[in-house]
Amino acid sequence: MKHLLIIFSILILSSPLFGQLDKPQTIIIPTGSLGEMSESRIKILEKTLESKLDDYFSIVPKELFEEAQEQAFQEMDVDECTEDQCILMIKEILQIENAFKMDLIVDEGDTQISITWNNQDQKRVEEDYCEGCKTKGLRLMIGGLVEKLVGNKVNEKPSVVVEKKEPVTENIEDNVEDKKENYTKKLRALTGSATLSSNHIYRSNSYYYIWRRWGFGITDGSLTPEGSRYGRWRFKNRSWDLTYDLDYLIINHIELTIGIGYISEGEASLGNTDIITNEVSGYRLISLFRKSFGNWGLILGYHQNKYEYKLSLGPEHYGYSWAPDSMIDPNVNLLIIGAEIGF
Repeated sequence: MKHLLIIFSILILSSPLFGQLDKPQTIIIPTGSLGEMSESRIKILEKTLESKLDDYFSIVPKELFEEAQEQAFQEMDVDECTEDQCILMIKEILQIENAFKMDLIVDEGDTQISITWNNQDQKRVEEDYCEGCKTKGLRLMIGGLVEKLVGNKVNEKPSVVVEKKEPVTENIEDNVEDKKENYTKKLRALTGSATLSSNHIYRSNSYYYIWRRWGFGITDGSLTPEGSRYGRWRFKNRSWDLTYDLDYLIINHIELTIGIGYISEGEASLGNTDIITNEVSGYRLISLFRKSFGNWGLILGYHQNKYEYKLSLGPEHYGYSWAPDSMIDPNVNLLIIGAEIGF
């Protein structure tokens, strides 16, 4: 009964009523994967492969493939049922010539994709490799591999084609995003300034080297009185920063980066006096929103600073034989802007 059902289904799918007469048929073998990759990402990539192959082939439904696979298992001994032999048997049962299989290998965030095409004449394989690619970049790779395999090999195209046209601006944005994903090394610079109610000006400059998603850099901050003012405090400090670009899109391809900086050096001095200290400690929290355009991008971010200076006073300053340690904490939070370039 199952044999009759499979043959009947093949005849139905081959009927001109289904608009598939001009397309050769194919099966898609379940994807093989090695390494850590989420089921949802694998499912997305499988659907991408199916969509790309649909431009050239009539794809046998999964239910028919599974029935033919079960029949092949029943008719072949365990020792005989190698992958190639089983695929050949399934193709004979379904009376088709073509079979495709995708394999995914993931290692420390890098991904290799290979697609194998078996037909009556030969077995062909195309593969590509990407460092740190996101799902969108991997989908683009699959489209390129399918084009290499079958773009010039399938002579006839379907007589009835329904084209899905998207706005040109949207396509450009997608292409830009895909290109951006291939840049695993970047240089990033940030700056910001603000005038405080105390008539001090706070300035901040940051410089980073990005490797894959990790950023390593420094931030120099300074707080100085506006204009030429005497008897006012001046502050400066430097932090060593570590950031991480999250694999998370907010809206319109805007990405989020978070980080923290350890303030390890700095200086506080009181103008027109000899009061000065180099004892500073603290940290700054970093959050950035990034929008990429090819190999460069714009950044809007926020620094939340928390630090303090330790000032030890002596009798020469206040005329007494002892003085407690004083803590000064001129904390400033700041909006910052910047840019980055990938290579």
